[in-house]
Amino acid sequence: MNLPRSTYYHRSKNHSGDDSELIAQIEAIIEEFPGYGYRRVTYELHRRGIPVNHKKVLRIMRQRGLLRKIKRRWIKTTDSNHSQRIYPNLTENLVVTAPNQVWAADMASETVLSTWQLFWTSLPGEPSAMPFLTT
Repeated sequence: MNLPRSTYYHRSKNHSGDDSELIAQIEAIIEEFPGYGYRRVTYELHRRGIPVNHKKVLRIMRQRGLLRKIKRRWIKTTDSNHSQRIYPNLTENLVVTAPNQVWAADMASETVLSTWQLFWTSLPGEPSAMPFLTT
């Protein structure tokens, strides 16, 4: 045979072995720390002396449904459960065919650096008749 000598000594790096021990370790970590995602689980496995790739941990956790629910990074600020009247949207089925047919305005009040401020904006792109007010 005309094969290189390295072929005889070659060891495959592709281990498709049984991951049951790793799965048990991951589930134990999730049970101990229920808020951990795959990154923290990977770090904890490294701390316990189990060298494993984060992609493998992510794949196992995804297959077993162990991933955390992603936190929302914003806070809902609109209060739709109020007792005041809710006005209908008059422009919902309106077909706009020319400029200046529909105008909109918005008003918001905020406390910035312990000063109450009122912001007024109007559309479309015209300079506002009412500038930003601060009191």
